[in-house]
Amino acid sequence: MAPPRWRSQEWPSNGLEDLTAPGNPQDMPVAPRGLRNGRVRPLQDLGDQLPTAPVLDASDYPSFNGSQPWALITTTDTIVSPKPNALRNALIMRNASATAANIYVEFGGPASANSIIKIVPGNHVLFDRRVPQDDIHAYSDAAGGVLIVATSQTPGQPAF
Repeated sequence: MAPPRWRSQEWPSNGLEDLTAPGNPQDMPVAPRGLRNGRVRPLQDLGDQLPTAPVLDASDYPSFNGSQPWALITTTDTIVSPKPNALRNALIMRNASATAANIYVEFGGPASANSIIKIVPGNHVLFDRRVPQDDIHAYSDAAGGVLIVATSQTPGQPAF
């Protein structure tokens, strides 16, 4: 007597209805839900290349050694962070002014009231992906301007 065939009402309808017997290794599905209409996604051909594990990149992990407060002289350009000798990988600047002094920041040139970044009191600016590598200049439009700067450099990576 031949073994009974499994009927679709006895076997869950998940694309496996054509199996002759559960547990037969030759009928094991190649995907969690079996083949769909006989289509199989081919493996990607890498050629001679082998997949590689990701490499730890030290520049993704900033290391701050404290912050530096700068008391800015009204309407005078001040270099608050010179061009680094190693690759700068993070930069945070905060306006800690107790007065209503706005601070303007410029990279690679003198800061003025027309500079690219304006930081109002209590706010901050963070660079953690595309970090400027130039000299950082600051300018305060009123007395009592205080800028706090924290930078991180990647060890062993020379600046451009």
